[in-house]
Amino acid sequence: MWVVLSGVRISSPHDIFALVKGDFSNDSEKVELVMLDSMCNVLAKEIVSEGSENSAPLHPRQVLAVALRYPTVFIVLVHNHPKGCVEPSEEDIEVTRKIAKAGKMVGVYLLDHLIIGNGKFFSFLQQGLISPSIR
Repeated sequence: MWVVLSGVRISSPHDIFALVKGDFSNDSEKVELVMLDSMCNVLAKEIVSEGSENSAPLHPRQVLAVALRYPTVFIVLVHNHPKGCVEPSEEDIEVTRKIAKAGKMVGVYLLDHLIIGNGKFFSFLQQGLISPSIR
């Protein structure tokens, strides 16, 4: 499912959290992709993976296939941890790095990855786990 949005601009992880927090439930893990233009205006958001209560399989190919349907320059990954702990797993960190690397090769830059649960979020950008670069 995809939703095209207009007039929404992102300037912080808090903006992303406000945009997507209602898209997740506590029954299963989902990964949502938010696509942004060069001015960080939201182009669309789309669920790219759904899984069990403990995981949602994700491959860079899935993410880029969705992102490239739009004039996307920046992306933000968001996924939930239904049990509420927002700390990233080693798998979360590894797939984030792979997506950032693959995106950079095609000119789609990962700005952040948020993990949400129990009304709070963890930002990879704020915690220094990723550093967006358009070089």
